[in-house]
Amino acid sequence: MPPARPPVSVADRFRGERILLTGATGFLAKSILEKIVRAIPDVAQIYLLVRRCQRTSAAERVEREVISSSIFDRLRHTQGTRFADVMREKITAVEGDLGEDRLGLPDQAYDELARAVTCVINSAAACSFGEQLDRALQVNTIGPQRILQFAKDAGDIPLVHVSTCYVSGIREDDIPEDVLPPGHTVSTYIKGAKPTFHLDAEVQSMLAQCTEIRSAVADGERDEQVFADAYPSTYASDKIARERRDFADSAVVNLGKRLARFHGWTDTYPFTKALGEQLLVRERGSVPLVILRPSIIESSYEEPMPGWIDGLRMADPLITEAGKGNLPTFVGRADATLDLVPCDMVTNAILAAIPPAGALDWCEIYQIGSGHRNPLSLRRLSEMVYEAFTRRPSYDRAGEPLQATSCQCIPGHEFKRKLYRRMRHMQLVRDLYTRVGAKARARQARLTLRVLGRLRDFADLYGFYTSHSPRFLTDKTDALWDALSDEDRALFPFDATKIDWHDYIVERHVPGLQRMAGSKMRSKRTMHPRTLHRIADVRCLFDLYERTAEIYGDCTATQVCRSDTATGWVRYTYRQLVDAAAHVHTQLAELGLKVGDRIIIYSESNPEWVFAYMGAQRAGLVAVPLDPQLTPEEVSDIVTHTNAKLILVGRQTHRAFPTNGRNGPQPPVVRLQHPFVPDPTQPADPHASAPPPKQIRGPDDPASIIFVNGTTHPPKPVVLSHAECLSRVRESLSNGEQEAEESMISAPRMRDDDDFSRRIVSAFAQGACVSYIDQFA
Repeated sequence: MPPARPPVSVADRFRGERILLTGATGFLAKSILEKIVRAIPDVAQIYLLVRRCQRTSAAERVEREVISSSIFDRLRHTQGTRFADVMREKITAVEGDLGEDRLGLPDQAYDELARAVTCVINSAAACSFGEQLDRALQVNTIGPQRILQFAKDAGDIPLVHVSTCYVSGIREDDIPEDVLPPGHTVSTYIKGAKPTFHLDAEVQSMLAQCTEIRSAVADGERDEQVFADAYPSTYASDKIARERRDFADSAVVNLGKRLARFHGWTDTYPFTKALGEQLLVRERGSVPLVILRPSIIESSYEEPMPGWIDGLRMADPLITEAGKGNLPTFVGRADATLDLVPCDMVTNAILAAIPPAGALDWCEIYQIGSGHRNPLSLRRLSEMVYEAFTRRPSYDRAGEPLQATSCQCIPGHEFKRKLYRRMRHMQLVRDLYTRVGAKARARQARLTLRVLGRLRDFADLYGFYTSHSPRFLTDKTDALWDALSDEDRALFPFDATKIDWHDYIVERHVPGLQRMAGSKMRSKRTMHPRTLHRIADVRCLFDLYERTAEIYGDCTATQVCRSDTATGWVRYTYRQLVDAAAHVHTQLAELGLKVGDRIIIYSESNPEWVFAYMGAQRAGLVAVPLDPQLTPEEVSDIVTHTNAKLILVGRQTHRAFPTNGRNGPQPPVVRLQHPFVPDPTQPADPHASAPPPKQIRGPDDPASIIFVNGTTHPPKPVVLSHAECLSRVRESLSNGEQEAEESMISAPRMRDDDDFSRRIVSAFAQGACVSYIDQFA
């Protein structure tokens, strides 16, 4: 068990700290950075070590690849106009390279940074499965040495090094939270052989082999250049040079794979990370050291929003291919455990694991994963992925829904036999159609061959992970969790036993993947024709809501992060959305409102705003949504002007709203809270009376009155009919302005014309999930 920690909260431990964070443009580092800036405001400064990329400086990369990331949407929402200032105050970009001595910094810059920094979090890694061996050694093995030396030069400051659970190698037993004994590889340790692996000599030998391969290619290039100079018109020297360099890179990659397998690891990445761990433990000296090993990191569970992800992680190519219907079978065992862990839990564990201030002789290794306490089998994952994509399918380029497949796991040799037989068949089909001139069918055969080729590559990459079940013990991590105060557990949760796998995969992870995939196509995507066809004949807004609920009934329609709930996030499905509108209709009827009456909605943006608007449409009322930043006096004038019969206010706006306006008594004022709007966390009342029947409205009937602000005149009213509101939605969809799987409503102001009609209704029409960050969270 790790030594006892002093009773200091995580936030207090980081007060005044100046942190150096490496790997800042990576997936995990973005999560770490966002959490620190949002949840630990007393951190003094965060230095981001970033490589220059060709003509792009480190500062430009941080702005473009980090600060502009969607992971900061929650912070943008809460900080508003101060967001840019907060990021400038807290973050400093440092142009350097972990793959070079002294971090690639000039001596003066290195010394200044060492004097400034008080803590290091090293999350940099060359984590590609097909990484070149020399690059992987420089970043994953020698890089941690360089960071350790920096920590020593900075005065033996604490160092948290992010590794991976898979440094354990090709094993299927219980993996403890420690490193291999000196001189051992996984292979020699399992076999009980003598420790014959000389770490420094082996690393230098591998680097020398890589250099030898590249030197041989360089010598060949010089020979080719002599020929090219003599015969410039007949020799494609540039093409030959590129092919030679590609050959050298491939040879270095294959060398890494071969050596990794020989020594007992699956591939180059965990092999070089394991060597880096051994060097850190051996040479740490007086530096307080924590090595944190995550298992397979995937999208966020809660923070900053459920399902946030940046690019496809390890398991995601398989998940997306299954969602497209391209993975009916795959190599693996159905009962194998796939050890997934959400990125926000890893982030919280990293921050909680920082060595205490003044710690001496501190060296701890923590593993964070789910397989030990909350295992997820490959069979269960496949079933949940199938359910997720069936409920909210992906679409092809023609707008047709793709049929997801429920993947069947079969042994590796059988999978490859069937795959190669299928590939040989499709090659014959392709050649046949090419000879007879059937271009379309030949093209389809080539596309099928391309898919089969991807499956072959996936089998090579993922076969170990889907066929083996090493159990990464988390005893030290569990003890770390138990030592936290209740307040820290609420702010920095990383208890993997709390993961609800069905909710995570179906409601968070897969929608997050679809959202991420949609955002990458944002600049060139247009709306699926099926969506436009589905709303072509609707006559009023509520018809659109009902039609969408019929298709996406159990999918999450909207969610909000609330600090006053146990789970943080409160969700409504599409079916619950329509039911909530019926509930609001009942409340409106009990207040005596009739068809055509006008109601004011004066509230901050949140799901309750949506329920009120939809309930008004169901009841045949005219909604008058107002900017929550209007003053109560301005609202009173609008109430009088519109002859409104009811005022609905939010949690923020009700505080300043007067009982009487400037023009006499106001109509009734009702807060948008339970019981006026339903609570999704509570079961429906079985004794509740049936809601009133839906009021049928025509396309020319008024749906909403909006007030357009002017610079020299008071807000002017504009009446929008149902037809005009739907026209705005169709225009938005046709122009591709609305992204499917809307991820965040970041603007606190909400007006009907440019926010609800053009964004939220458009998102609902596509079966998207609209997320809110509560202004009180």
